[in-house]
Amino acid sequence: MPDHTPSATWLAGGGEMGVLIRSHPWADTSLGPPESWPQSLRSAVSILLPSKAQIVLFWGPELVAIYNDAYTPTMGTKHPRALGRPARECFSETWEVLGPLFEGVLRTGEAFAATEYPFFLNRQGFLEETYYDVSYDPVRIEDGSVGGIFCIVSDQTGRVVGERRLRTLRELGTRTADARSAAEVCRHAAAVLAGDPKDCPFAVMVLFDAPDELVSVAGVERTAVAPLDRWLDDEVIGGVRDGRIAEADAAAFVDRAPEIAGDRVLVLPISSGTQIVGALVAGLSRHLRLSADYRDFFD
Repeated sequence: MPDHTPSATWLAGGGEMGVLIRSHPWADTSLGPPESWPQSLRSAVSILLPSKAQIVLFWGPELVAIYNDAYTPTMGTKHPRALGRPARECFSETWEVLGPLFEGVLRTGEAFAATEYPFFLNRQGFLEETYYDVSYDPVRIEDGSVGGIFCIVSDQTGRVVGERRLRTLRELGTRTADARSAAEVCRHAAAVLAGDPKDCPFAVMVLFDAPDELVSVAGVERTAVAPLDRWLDDEVIGGVRDGRIAEADAAAFVDRAPEIAGDRVLVLPISSGTQIVGALVAGLSRHLRLSADYRDFFD
């Protein structure tokens, strides 16, 4: 591999990304070799490289990406290929949103800032629901025009989603506290879950002492639920009767899931005291990874 490492001290340090930036074949990009970069670009890179904040710099007509170690989780599986690539390519999945924001900064020379801004990003191989605090700041070059955008971001996804789930759990506790039967608990719970479609796109609840009747449905038409005799004897439901939680194919339980739902469900036992009295079939969002926190929410 050819050695593209520049000798300039302004490009020193920076951990993994420092190594990658110094060895990148910049001469093959629209930016040209680092020795030819304007002082404004050099200064911006020298600031972002050692920073512990999540920073990406987009530069030139193509908005070529240069980012630091802290920013790599946002690039996800695109890292390290995203280095030196145009912003439109790095974030093609959300360019309809991001493109106009960048265009506004370039056109007006004014910064754009927002808290908990929603993006659907392909960080791990699927369109993921994310939220970021962002500051997109213009970087002016020597003639006074805007040469690039200095982006400082902070990933707030965990906090935003966590707080939303806590609100749902609190509402579940409040709405079901005075219920007088298991069926009433399920009906109240369904009403609450219908208010949180981002975490639970749909839910179907059934009680084992009334297997011919759907107790409650949320987020999906009752006519979309598969016939009960087709799934109440399912092996998964058998495991639930023994207290086990299972992940299963959504098609076994619903014929038409809402658009936000993926193709998988969690099937969980509904218990009353120590007795398992029914099952909850909970749709999983196609925009969220089934992490431990997501499982804990359904538990």
